[in-house]
Amino acid sequence: MDSMANEPAQFERVLEIVSSSSKILLATHENPDGDGLAAMLAFDLWLISLGKDATLLVKEELPSHLKFLPALDLIYKEIPGHEYDLLVGFDYGDFKRLGLDEWLAGQTKVKILTFDHHPARSQKGDIQIIDEKAASTTVLIYRLLQAAHAEITPQIATCILTGIVIDTGGFEHSNANAEALKIAGEMMRKGANLARITRA
Repeated sequence: MDSMANEPAQFERVLEIVSSSSKILLATHENPDGDGLAAMLAFDLWLISLGKDATLLVKEELPSHLKFLPALDLIYKEIPGHEYDLLVGFDYGDFKRLGLDEWLAGQTKVKILTFDHHPARSQKGDIQIIDEKAASTTVLIYRLLQAAHAEITPQIATCILTGIVIDTGGFEHSNANAEALKIAGEMMRKGANLARITRA
């Protein structure tokens, strides 16, 4: 699925849902990788700039080589509280990989957003931003931030570039397309340190 054609309308709906939500849960998949974590963290940093407070969830240990990513200490292993009105899932491919099936069954009001560059198969969401041609899920977050005219801080830039570097194998895989390279250059200009990310 290539969602770029209808992304502007989808992003408008994302902005509407985010602005109307007060209890937001962000989650990425089991065995978390750099792209899923970085996409979630970039999204959270954007929410903070909007004055929104979110809960971040990863149900397993975080990879030690990604400790340089900002705000990792804010991530929970279990969901605090009960009722949420918005769940945002990142980079998970199959919803079961979030480990939230049982929790979701008990939610009565929650809406779901999904950002993923894996093929559309077993994702869930009232809005699904899915584009398998995107080099990484952080590319999709970049597109959202552009549509929202959001400021890309050095921390956000670090997250976006990390996802691109990891999922393109350091720009060696075939998905290291022109868009990924252009965004990578911009993130470096915004303060992301490519050498540090590559070393990590």
